[in-house]
Amino acid sequence: MTKKVFLEVLIPTFDRPSSAMRAMQSVVIANDPRVGGRCQSNKPEPKLEEFSATCDAIVYDQFSTNLGPHKSSYKLLDDTDATFCMLLSDEDRISSERLEAFLDYL
Repeated sequence: MTKKVFLEVLIPTFDRPSSAMRAMQSVVIANDPRVGGRCQSNKPEPKLEEFSATCDAIVYDQFSTNLGPHKSSYKLLDDTDATFCMLLSDEDRISSERLEAFLDYL
């Protein structure tokens, strides 16, 4: 992601690359320049790194060892510079149908 976004969706994950990719894909599908995503993994995940490299709307980072969900969440919160952020689990998805109204509300 090269520019500051209005809302950044933060996704901590550990050993669940397929689920995390679906969560990140829900951000990409929204196709709204006001929204971006950031994923933090508690272990190296080549599939997530590969996926994020193809999407300008997604930033991916990883710890070399599992530091736990709290560290991942805090790192995501520390790294975002968006006006607003939304913390999701890697099981969650954003709804592109309702996103525009939500962003307008914010």
